[in-house]
Amino acid sequence: MKGFKVRYIVITALFLIVILAWEMAPRMGLVSPLSLPSFSNVMASFWKSILDFSLINRTFLSLQVIGIGYLVGGLLAFGLAGLSALSDGVWTFMKTLIAILDPLPAVALLPLAILWFGVGTSAILFTIIHSVVWPMLLNVYNGFKSVPKTQLEVGKNIGLSKFEIVTKVMVPSAFTDMIVGLKVGWSRSWRALVAGEMVFGATGASGGLGWYIYQKRFFMDTAGVFAGLIMIAILGIVVEYGLFGLLEKKTIIKWGMQTSVA
Repeated sequence: MKGFKVRYIVITALFLIVILAWEMAPRMGLVSPLSLPSFSNVMASFWKSILDFSLINRTFLSLQVIGIGYLVGGLLAFGLAGLSALSDGVWTFMKTLIAILDPLPAVALLPLAILWFGVGTSAILFTIIHSVVWPMLLNVYNGFKSVPKTQLEVGKNIGLSKFEIVTKVMVPSAFTDMIVGLKVGWSRSWRALVAGEMVFGATGASGGLGWYIYQKRFFMDTAGVFAGLIMIAILGIVVEYGLFGLLEKKTIIKWGMQTSVA
């Protein structure tokens, strides 16, 4: 408990030092306020955007689009990983697709997505699904293949079907790798969304946080740009330590597959 308190005291102190340096650098003329506004100005812009609901509305739009793309990409990844784990031929084909498509950044595919689906949410959803499915498929498959053969043999001996072996034996055993895949997919979905909206304005006026940041940059509102980035950072912390942290606590930590570092 003492070590836990010391660690968080050190983290808090470091954050305070960074915030103080951030506040003083533009005030002392070390950097231009246009390129780096003071922390107080950034927070004033952040709270102003919260109170007039402009930032909140953009955030909900982003979460809605990411939620759909993340869900579809995740379902595809889990289904393909299950088929790959049960058939070497399927995995050989999937491994080739991963080698070709996974290195392609979503923003590079966005021009094609716009040609195929037009300017709007559909193009962004395509890039999010692309960003999610390949890394998640690779992580889930690696988790499935790491399941001890004795567990698979026991499942076969007690009469489980192939589907039941996947759902009742392989999924619980591979849960650590699956959570890693979920985290990678979540981070990549944000990159696809923000990059698409900022670089191409693919969703126009109905866009989310990426479009919000793009607008603030266009009007040279640097404090507003930082406000949008802060909102993305807050969402990342909430999902990492809230959603994924709770999921790990209720599954792999509870099952003894991983120890808590808190």
